[in-house]
Amino acid sequence: MKGKLDPYRAIERQRQPHSYVEHLEERGRTLFGRLVRLGLRRVRLAADVYEDTTLEPYMHAKLTRRALNAVRLGLASAGAAARWMAAIERLAASGQFVFTLNYYAARGVKP
Repeated sequence: MKGKLDPYRAIERQRQPHSYVEHLEERGRTLFGRLVRLGLRRVRLAADVYEDTTLEPYMHAKLTRRALNAVRLGLASAGAAARWMAAIERLAASGQFVFTLNYYAARGVKP
């Protein structure tokens, strides 16, 4: 699907401030190219994935902050944010919750 925006990203672009979406795009997807353009050679990336299937306190706090920020930024109503968190908590209670975070490490050699 080169050149096409997947449906989730299209919705994300409509609902979130442009600078926030652009910031997300700069994380892992473009890291390699950016380092090469900066002149590094022998660039290598490593990815680590954090997976939470039980809604640990860290993840609950992170998702709560996201819900509150969505309200603060006018992306969702307080009621919608509360329903979203309640749905997440129900999924966790029934063993159907999963959330993953990707972490990237990079190295390269300056010429």
